[in-house]
Amino acid sequence: MTLREVSIVLTGAARRIEREQLFNDQLAYKTAELVMIGYHKPKKFPPFRKVASSKKRRKAKRQTWQQQKEIAMMFNAAFGGKVTE
Repeated sequence: MTLREVSIVLTGAARRIEREQLFNDQLAYKTAELVMIGYHKPKKFPPFRKVASSKKRRKAKRQTWQQQKEIAMMFNAAFGGKVTE
């Protein structure tokens, strides 16, 4: 697998985890809301957007080719490869 393919796979996995976390948050919220409606005053229940744990993902800066080459050389050295300049 190339570094680009690894990046695509990891990005997809991160999005899946975010989606699952949002689903779990909504499920917990709806369960709490139903309990609140049954036993307490439903008008006082806060909206989901106020209690949701929504973190904004910041866009990563693009690497220059020099940075990418440096990282590739570090991987090469870490796995016992021959380092050539």
